[in-house]
Order: sequence, then structure tokens, then C-alpha cells
Amino acid sequence: MTGAQLKAWRERHGMTQERAAEWVAVSARTWTRYEASGPPMVLALLCTYVDIPKADILAPPTGGSSVH
Repeated sequence: MTGAQLKAWRERHGMTQERAAEWVAVSARTWTRYEASGPPMVLALLCTYVDIPKADILAPPTGGSSVH
């Protein structure tokens, strides 16, 4: 995830930089840096998870082999 993608994610969720920073427990200054140069991997994964529809998260896996 790039900084521009992080900014687009934040705007899509209707958050200010200050609110987004609060949401992930970092300073507003740190969030601004993330938008300028890209977030750490864990934050990128969290943002991706938040965008997955709940039904997809709760749905049982399809296809592939099962482990017994």
C-alpha cells in the first residue's frame, strides 16, 4: 500500500487524518508521514481487512482441499 492509497482509504471511510491516527493509536504527525511515504505493513494489512465485506470474512472457504 502506498501513501496515496492510504489517503484514499482514509477518505473513503470519511476520516480526517487526526481521526485515522487516533483509530490506530499513532500521532497525527505519524499518520501524515504514512500518507507521504507509505504505511508499515501491519497498518496496510489492517486497512485491507477493514475493506473486506463482513459476509466474505464469515463465509466458509470454498474450493481447495480440506485438512483432516
